[in-house]
Amino acid sequence: MKPSVAICIPNHGQVSMSFVNSLASQTFQLGIDGFDRSVLIHGSASTGAYRARNQIMQSLALVESQVDFRYDWTMWFDSDMTFPAKTIQALIAHDKDIVGASYKRRAAPYELMGKPVSGNSATVPMGQLAEAGALPTGCLLIRRSVFDSIKLPYWKVLNTPDFKTDKGEDILFCEEARACGYQVWLDTTLTGMVGHLAEIPLMAEVEQVQPSIMMPKSNGRIIHA
Repeated sequence: MKPSVAICIPNHGQVSMSFVNSLASQTFQLGIDGFDRSVLIHGSASTGAYRARNQIMQSLALVESQVDFRYDWTMWFDSDMTFPAKTIQALIAHDKDIVGASYKRRAAPYELMGKPVSGNSATVPMGQLAEAGALPTGCLLIRRSVFDSIKLPYWKVLNTPDFKTDKGEDILFCEEARACGYQVWLDTTLTGMVGHLAEIPLMAEVEQVQPSIMMPKSNGRIIHA
């Protein structure tokens, strides 16, 4: 029997068709490959991704009580990601407690997220698994039993007096899991195949824009639309 998978999606507002296509292809392929015990659970991330993730885990526990079995895996996809149709199958095949892909941050300088155990993201060899200190949660597979070792709430944020921190709920989760004896693994092959959707303004490359183009002269009069 194929393992059971709970697909967990914090919803970041409007959803791109690129994400919808990826998710549809993934769920269709799960059915073809015989993964007939899967469920999709989503939560609103409008008040914070960590709250949505905790809400999803509560919903998952409720579903498990209703179907009277526990899911083997939780697969986390952020709603601003694109990914191959067999992402879940590829990650499950590694048989690691926590394994996923890294991807570029949506804001400049667009660096690759994730923290390898040694070196940096640029030095991680491609085409193999590499142990990581932490990974982002946009494309991350977590064995369901891992949550038995994590203190509630599972997903937390680090609050500092100046409200500045470089640790999101995904980094803190990985650090706590590693402190409990789990390892975090980066699939470098999948990392080259996932995408992080971003909206970047495209500007014309010109040497100089004439002021009259930006703001027409009004000769002291009010210009009405």
